[in-house]
Amino acid sequence: MNTDNTDAIAAAVDYWTGLLEIEEKREAFKAALLPLVEQEWRQEVYGIVGLCVDYDPNHLLLGALHAIGIECRGCFFSADGIFPRKHRSVIEEGAFRVGEGYGAPFRDVFVRAERSKEGTAQ
Repeated sequence: MNTDNTDAIAAAVDYWTGLLEIEEKREAFKAALLPLVEQEWRQEVYGIVGLCVDYDPNHLLLGALHAIGIECRGCFFSADGIFPRKHRSVIEEGAFRVGEGYGAPFRDVFVRAERSKEGTAQ
């Protein structure tokens, strides 16, 4: 996407940083994740970037973990002790939403003021 979505991206990075169970690595993780998500957003053509942990972190979270030296295979329950299971999120233009838990509905974590006036698709 060619739009500035800094606020929604920052909300996503803050959210996932807060979920990292290795507290002493949170600041380094945040610094590693931010450019990965920004790059993904710039390359995205459909206007949605996803971050998730089912039992394992997706490629963006895994890349940030590897960048700061956290061992994670990315398969076979590798997120145990690193992130909680069954969390998913989406970054859209001016919004960040999360679903926490198995089959949980999405809730808004961040919605830009002008977007909330327009309403958003569910």
